[in-house]
Parts: sequence; structure tokens; C-alpha cells
Amino acid sequence: MLSQLQTLRSQIELYKLQHMDKLPDLVTNWNPLITKTDSSGAASAAPKAFGPYMQSAPTNPLNTLATVTNGNTALAGSATDCGFIFDYNAGAGTGRIWGTGTDKS
Repeated sequence: MLSQLQTLRSQIELYKLQHMDKLPDLVTNWNPLITKTDSSGAASAAPKAFGPYMQSAPTNPLNTLATVTNGNTALAGSATDCGFIFDYNAGAGTGRIWGTGTDKS
């Protein structure tokens, strides 16, 4: 989990650097990190497109969930059925991401 979070955090920062300091909207889906995009974040097949930053959507190894909930602390989604908490806040968040131990059952 720690290694996966380190990778996610570094890829989110790289995305921000290449996309005019905008956060990827991971709350909606993982597409910003798993597809090629232009500098505005729109999907693009152009030769100078950015990404993909990951080969596929990550799955939390503790609970096998790939869903992302918006929140600003690691405890924000402890009562929800999700794999990750991402401080997106409609693009105004910090970009921090945490894994959850939430059980699917």
C-alpha cells in the first residue's frame, strides 16, 4: 500500500506540473492518469500529449477497491465503501491521496 501511494502521489504531482497546476479529477474516474491528455486535461492522441501516468486504475490492496472519495483527511471516508480518499475539492484541494482499510462486506 505504501509503495502504491508513493507512486500515486508522484504521478499526481507530475500531472499537475504538466497541466497548468490543475489536479486530476480522480473522484469521477481514473481516466486523467490512465489516458493521454493535452495540457487542459482533455483526452488526446496528439504526439505531444501527456501521460498516461499509470497503466491501469490502481486497486487498494487492503480491500480490492478502486473507487475514490473526495475528502481532506485520511479519515474522511472511513465510513464509506471506497479504496482511496483524494483531496480534490472540485480542483481546489491539496491533491493528497490516502488508501483506506474499509472492508467491502
